[in-house]
Amino acid sequence: MPKRLSPIEQYRRQVLEKDLRELVREFTVLFGWAFYFTHDARRSPEGFPDLVLVRPPRVLFVELKRETEGLSREQGAWRLALRDCPGVEYFLWGLRDADEIEETLR
Repeated sequence: MPKRLSPIEQYRRQVLEKDLRELVREFTVLFGWAFYFTHDARRSPEGFPDLVLVRPPRVLFVELKRETEGLSREQGAWRLALRDCPGVEYFLWGLRDADEIEETLR
């Protein structure tokens, strides 16, 4: 079970992930991708990637992380499962990956 975060830790995580998600969303609009994320995942099974991006013939599953965060066990399991699916791409992106994000979505 994930560690319970204090309200300020929750806020910081939301702000940083929200900023990164917005950067990715802006690139998807610019380069013609469909963009999906779950607004409130509290009732969903843990570990599913944050974003699903589609621009045929590509399907990308993206996990967004702050620089200091690693994957949870459930996120790691999804990563392994998705990486073994032909034609499906999995990315783990942080703010430091802005150039890679743009290049991948161009």
